[in-house]
Amino acid sequence: MKHPIIYLKNRPKLVWRLVILFLAVWVILVRLVAWVVISNNNSQASYSHFQTTINNEVTALQDNFEYYVNTLYAGQALFSVDNTVSRQDWTSFIDAQYLTNRYPGVYGLSYVRAVSSDNIPSLLAQINSGLLPGEKPLTSIYPSTSSSHLAVVTYIAPDTANQSGIGYNILSDPTRATAINEATITGLPTATARVIHLQGDPPGQQQSIIIFLPVYNNQQPISSATQRQGAVQGYVDILLHIKPLLNEVFSSSDPDGLISVQIQNGGKTIYSNASLPKTKGLESKTDVIIAGQTWHVTFEASQNYGLSKTALWLPRLLILSELPMLSLFFVILYLGFNNHKLKKLVINKI
Repeated sequence: MKHPIIYLKNRPKLVWRLVILFLAVWVILVRLVAWVVISNNNSQASYSHFQTTINNEVTALQDNFEYYVNTLYAGQALFSVDNTVSRQDWTSFIDAQYLTNRYPGVYGLSYVRAVSSDNIPSLLAQINSGLLPGEKPLTSIYPSTSSSHLAVVTYIAPDTANQSGIGYNILSDPTRATAINEATITGLPTATARVIHLQGDPPGQQQSIIIFLPVYNNQQPISSATQRQGAVQGYVDILLHIKPLLNEVFSSSDPDGLISVQIQNGGKTIYSNASLPKTKGLESKTDVIIAGQTWHVTFEASQNYGLSKTALWLPRLLILSELPMLSLFFVILYLGFNNHKLKKLVINKI
């Protein structure tokens, strides 16, 4: 058993050690709470900024396609009031809007005429009447078909677009035919699933979509689906190259490219602007309806998206600043607080 006198002599030393230990634990807890609060605030700020950015991107995406659809409605009105619109008329109408200059990814706008096989000669005559210098007369529709109903590309604007698409029977491609038939029945703008553009640079490598809008004979009723099928005389369409178009849309809200965007349609990836982050951080998934097509959009970013360097370093600096204080506490504990001057100095510092 320890002698009472020795215990009393050591008691002050024990008390001081307990006080220093308590202070050390208290400092650790305070700094830990501060670190948790700041980290949570950073996470909330990052998530909020992420959500705001992707909301802006979705809005920009919808706004762009709304503008393209409005252009199609204007083209529909042009053909509805004047069935004799020429190639030059169509080209002038499109050129006046500077679409291909203002919107990367807009390749061209076409007029597709719905014809029966009996009317192919008159269609060829209409196409050949507007040939540009150096263009050869079209002698047949391609690809050849035995079908009695066709939808043939008649005009393509602007003239800088590849004109070899003229004479192409849209209904020969199942993807395009599905969109055209749906547009005919509903009377609404209808987009295709992903298609590979027949022309482009490099040729055949452009992932694209086409939005069709039917043009009806304004002398016939179009109240029902059956009436609309009987009144359709053609279609206006816009061909969009997906990659340059969406790069432009998303870069306006995220110029530094810190958000990865992946879009799927019909089980296929139609767009991806970057590799998805290796370490999963922030993620948001949403469906966007584009002219009847459902696009499944996934946005991903790092956990610290949108945070400043100061905000990122503050929790770390908080922990680092604690080390000198803890070192001092443990040195005092080690020395046993035997030196009265040292005790007085430390007490004054605290």
